[in-house]
Amino acid sequence: MKPKTWLGGALLAMVAACGTVQPVPEPQYFRMPAAQLEQVDIAAISDAAIWVDTLSASSLYSERPVVYALKPDAVRLRQYHYQYWMDPAPTQLRRRLTDHIRAARLSDVVSERPPHVDNRIRVSGFVTRFERVRHDSGWVAVVELELKAEDTATGAVLLRQQVTESQPTEGDRMEATVSAFTAASDRSLERFVSGLRDALLKARTD
Repeated sequence: MKPKTWLGGALLAMVAACGTVQPVPEPQYFRMPAAQLEQVDIAAISDAAIWVDTLSASSLYSERPVVYALKPDAVRLRQYHYQYWMDPAPTQLRRRLTDHIRAARLSDVVSERPPHVDNRIRVSGFVTRFERVRHDSGWVAVVELELKAEDTATGAVLLRQQVTESQPTEGDRMEATVSAFTAASDRSLERFVSGLRDALLKARTD
């Protein structure tokens, strides 16, 4: 083969190879929709202000990539490279928890900043799980939280609760997974708020 012929063939091969390179996927960003809550039309259950403090989580759940597992009992968790939350899970859950507490009328003052009053209750917690899990029947969103409410003046713990909820997705699309995360998150938070309501009512009679 003549040198020029060989060089031309090499260039054609390089161009053909470049043509087979797959385009880089466009990043996608997701968020749970605002909670659809019915405001309870009653007087506030407690006269203490409620401070919803920052929720903690392991570094994996504190980041924005969506976390998933390929089987229910997996010890290895993974992160998607192009599917992200708009805000990390602890930030979204804290916002939703604040909305749930306000809607339940547990207090007239519910804030994500420390209220400048002596009589206040601090709600804090830890996100134990927030992942998409593959089952034989399809994907399932799993939410597990450890939440606590305590009197900041006395240090007395009003409620400490671990809640776990899972919700199967309606299809494999990430949008279906976001809807499943929303349902599982709201059920988890409703359980804690219900327990906190009972604890506050009990504190009024003690």
